[in-house]
Amino acid sequence: VEVAIAAAEAISKYKKDKDAAEALVTTAGGRKEKDVIVKCLRYAGDTEFRAIAGKLAGFLRHRDVEIVHEAVDSFAKLKAKDGIDPLLNLWKELDGIQDNVKNNENDGGLGATIGGSLTNSMQDDQVKRKNELTPAVMTAFEKCTGESPKTMKEANDWWRKSKATFKEVQ
Repeated sequence: VEVAIAAAEAISKYKKDKDAAEALVTTAGGRKEKDVIVKCLRYAGDTEFRAIAGKLAGFLRHRDVEIVHEAVDSFAKLKAKDGIDPLLNLWKELDGIQDNVKNNENDGGLGATIGGSLTNSMQDDQVKRKNELTPAVMTAFEKCTGESPKTMKEANDWWRKSKATFKEVQ
């Protein structure tokens, strides 16, 4: 694990290098160790090679919040136009998570209790995901676009109007 992380860090020194950036994303996708995946994603962003944005997008669907967070942070470093749609899609997904869903307590029966506990736990995980990732997505969107929308809807509306003429932030 340490060797893989050290190698990834060394590779990240090759700024705007296609092979370096793609090697880091490929390594992140092929490893099982969370530490290695997180570092590879971080270092992929450090290469500043914007064309990897599409390959990074797959990590936004990962179940591990820390891995998703690192991918979002790499989008912020890349400031790539190709990263804006994936960021908006994640923001929309996070925005759809309800903060305080209460199960109907009148369901009765043991099955409802067991299912309800499981549902509450899953809901808690989703709310935690939303709370941890939404600020990071908003920051990444701002760094990529130079815009500071307060809501996902404002961001979406701005992007719909601006996408055709948008120039990447330097």
